[in-house]
This record gives sequence, C-alpha cells and structure tokens, in this order.
Amino acid sequence: MKTLSGLIIGLLLGLILGFGAGYNHGRGAPVLSNPFAPYDAGSRLERTLEEFMDETRRAIHKATEE
Repeated sequence: MKTLSGLIIGLLLGLILGFGAGYNHGRGAPVLSNPFAPYDAGSRLERTLEEFMDETRRAIHKATEE
C-alpha cells in the first residue's frame, strides 16, 4: 500500500509539473517561469516581425550585392 500511494503521489506531482512546463514551452516562455503570469502576445508578435524584417533586409542585401 505504501508503494502504491508513493506511485500515485509521484504521478500527480509529475502531472502538475509537466503541465506547467509544457504550457510554458508551448507559448514560448522559459520552461521554469510562472505559467500563470500574464501572456503578452503583442510583444512576441513584435519581436517575431522584427526578426523577419532583419532576415528580409539581409536577403535583399545579399541578392543585390553582386
């Protein structure tokens, strides 16, 4: 019985920690950060667009360099 209760407690803790880590990973946050912190999709979108623009500028510069 002691082994079974230890197994159940371990599974519950693993489920809770795995949910938090998986949720953070899915939204692009650091894995060990607070999963209940407010999620600012606007800043993530802005950062992604800036990276896209930088890559586009580099590609255009590389293509017109010759």
